[in-house]
This record gives sequence, structure tokens and C-alpha cells, in this order.
Amino acid sequence: MTNEMNRLINRINKKIDKDPITKCWNWTGALGGKGYAKMRLHFNGEFKYIYVHRLMAYICLGFSFYSNNMVLHKCDNMKCVNPLHLFIGDNGSNMKDCFNKGRLTQGFKGRGDTRFRYSHSHYITKNMTDIKYN
Repeated sequence: MTNEMNRLINRINKKIDKDPITKCWNWTGALGGKGYAKMRLHFNGEFKYIYVHRLMAYICLGFSFYSNNMVLHKCDNMKCVNPLHLFIGDNGSNMKDCFNKGRLTQGFKGRGDTRFRYSHSHYITKNMTDIKYN
């Protein structure tokens, strides 16, 4: 392992709080807008923010930043960066994981906009009589 990689791992370890009950490695550093752990790294002469769970998957699981894959959480804790709680999958496996864990709306059929709910379609159908056709 290179000195640069050792420095990076040490930097990550300083920002981890290990939960003895859940075994999650909770990130105590900066969080992105959706609550995911993030840190600033220097790439090609400029600083960029990177999600730490993706970085941990790169280091420990062989994740490629250039693939269409995603890094998913088994524990559903967005601050967790424990590589044992992470797995690599595509968008389809992410949607299946969300659905199986009950995090998608009841309108999910494996395609389309998951924000559209059955209650919306009922409202639209109920109010169709108010629409005037020319």
C-alpha cells in the first residue's frame, strides 16, 4: 500500500465512530445534501468532494468510479462507511432493494415515476367530470 493510500485511510479512520450495536461505521465529518458522508480530496490539481461510502467500496470492494454501478447500503444508514455494510449494484438492484425494504411508494411497478401514488390517480379519476372538452 502506498504512503498516499495510508494517509487517506488514516484520514478516513479519524472521522469514523464505530457503533458496537449496529456495527455501522458512522461518518462524523461533512455530509452531502442527501445525508451521505462526503470528504474533499485533491484530484488533478483541484479539490473535489467524493462520497466516502463510494471511496470505501473502491478501496475494499473493487468498485470502479467509471462504471454505471452504484454503492448500496445493506444497513440503510447513509452515514455508514463500513465496507461490510456496502455492496455494489446497478440501478435495478437499487430499486429492488428500495422496494424490498419498503422505501418506495405503493405506486412502484418496477418502472416509471415512483412519486406518483395510487391516491393521485384516484383524485384525477374522481375529478374528471370537471374537465370540459372542446
